[in-house]
Amino acid sequence: MADTAPRVTVPASFHPLDEAVYVDGSATTAWLGREISRDVRWLDYHLRRQCSEAYPQNSDTVAVPIASNQAGVLIPPVSHYGTPGVRRGAWYLRASFTAAATCVVQPYVSTPAIYPPGRPGATAGTMTGTGAAANYGPFATPLREGACRCGLILFPHLAAGAADDSGSVALAHTDTIVSTAADFVALTRPYPMIRLLDGEGQAGHWTQIVGVGETTVPGDTVYLADWVTHVLGWIDADSKPAYTWETKAQANGVAVYSKLLVEVVT
Repeated sequence: MADTAPRVTVPASFHPLDEAVYVDGSATTAWLGREISRDVRWLDYHLRRQCSEAYPQNSDTVAVPIASNQAGVLIPPVSHYGTPGVRRGAWYLRASFTAAATCVVQPYVSTPAIYPPGRPGATAGTMTGTGAAANYGPFATPLREGACRCGLILFPHLAAGAADDSGSVALAHTDTIVSTAADFVALTRPYPMIRLLDGEGQAGHWTQIVGVGETTVPGDTVYLADWVTHVLGWIDADSKPAYTWETKAQANGVAVYSKLLVEVVT
């Protein structure tokens, strides 16, 4: 036999019963009993769905500061157990970075792999710096019921204007660039971004310098966070076309103080 019981709806809000009247410990009206039942239903539903109204889940602290770069900085994922029927979630961040600077926020879901890490797309959000700690969000992310691993990638902009410095390439391979002179000897942390150019323009993406070393003379070599170019093999001074490099400072380093993932009730 089909269940003919009336459908019980979840209230949109919680009603504190601060003016209820009691006599001898019992409700004096059926209205009060209904309101108590209604609030119990609201609490049960929202606690089960782990929403921000009651004891939010997955509030976590991120290392401070995060020196973000043009290749994007991965905010480590958190584990979340999606409740049955969930389809959407939202991220909130508390962060601080340069006033008026912008930072693109790209959520991802690695388990299950429904929203893999990648370059910013149509689903990315943007936050604008205030020069002080501020709250940002919500940034929408898909969710699935069961075990999930969810995180964020930040893509801040580079400083505006021309390159800070440039020079000629003696050698370059994967994550190393050697200049024809001691061009990097004066670099200090935080290091700038660097990219390769050929005679027609950019030959590789901007990437982060992570160290300075010596190949022929002190300060002629930089070591990079990732591959500087997709060209296979060595690039050297005799390459045609001749390769050059240029550096540019980051517009901002983003300090992320905390992150919060909540389910969105739909």
